[in-house]
Amino acid sequence: MTTNLSQIETPLLDESALDAIRALDDDGGDSLLQEILAVYIASCPDLLAQMDEGLATGDADKVRMATHTLKSSSANLGAQRLADLCRRAETAARSGDLATVKELASGIAQAYKLSCEALTRTLDR
Repeated sequence: MTTNLSQIETPLLDESALDAIRALDDDGGDSLLQEILAVYIASCPDLLAQMDEGLATGDADKVRMATHTLKSSSANLGAQRLADLCRRAETAARSGDLATVKELASGIAQAYKLSCEALTRTLDR
């Protein structure tokens, strides 16, 4: 079973999560959101690499930890589709079903790319 992102109905972004972060910014701008987004974009490739490494070595716990962290970080920024895919992968890894995680992995990578692009665009508005 291959994960086709066009078949996933979860929206790419929940802008209300971004609005909640903006509301925390003392100056009413996007400086806090920009800072959080920069950390997210910098740290996620390592998490994706950890997931891939765990899949390559059969380390379900490493996969679970990487997908859990990526899920939580993505959800905090409103990257719903990515968070949903990571939730599915985390659940599969927790039960040792790395075959399902492998099926989800390319979708996770694609959703990460699309989420980063969409998040960056929201700052450019």
